[in-house]
Amino acid sequence: MPGRIALALVDETNHFQQLLKADAEAAGRKAGLEVETLFTGQSLAEHLGALRRLIVAPERRPAALLVMAVRDHGLDRVVREAAAAGVHFVFLNAVEDDLDAVRREFPSVVVCTVCPDEVETGRVQGHQLRALAPPASRVLYIQGSPRSLASRQRTAGMKEATPWSARQISVFATPRSNCTMTTRRRLVRGSCSATFFTPLLSIRYL
Repeated sequence: MPGRIALALVDETNHFQQLLKADAEAAGRKAGLEVETLFTGQSLAEHLGALRRLIVAPERRPAALLVMAVRDHGLDRVVREAAAAGVHFVFLNAVEDDLDAVRREFPSVVVCTVCPDEVETGRVQGHQLRALAPPASRVLYIQGSPRSLASRQRTAGMKEATPWSARQISVFATPRSNCTMTTRRRLVRGSCSATFFTPLLSIRYL
């Protein structure tokens, strides 16, 4: 094949990330590109280590890295290392690192972010809550990690579109390192056994 792309995801058990993997590999075949997918796990150190191993080994070095970052900041150094090696770097989620500095230093390399409008996603969730829940409802909203920019943006959009009091919407933030489906189920069962919530949930999957 004329080129190879590495797709770095986080959680092999996550349904959404499996869909990303399938879509990327299908698009690669159509374009005549080899797509190598790896799941790095939730540890930032292991995530960075996996990316660096791809960058430093000439025989494994891809033309581009598509990366779902495990953190919203702290990857600027590995992005710079990739750019210095001539590897294009595309984030699949929003990050807070200064990518403009890397672009200025390596203008011939693509460094960018391709991700959903998470504020608008939150607004859609808010509209769904308004349409499905009675006005006096109490809703449990599982935000995800408060350290996640996407989670914070989604929650802001939901609140913007939902003119309910803070007492009606209980926002629960889960640590990213422990934000598994089992954790979410345990949280929902515990909350519903303690008090009444309308069974409408907005869950952060990443």
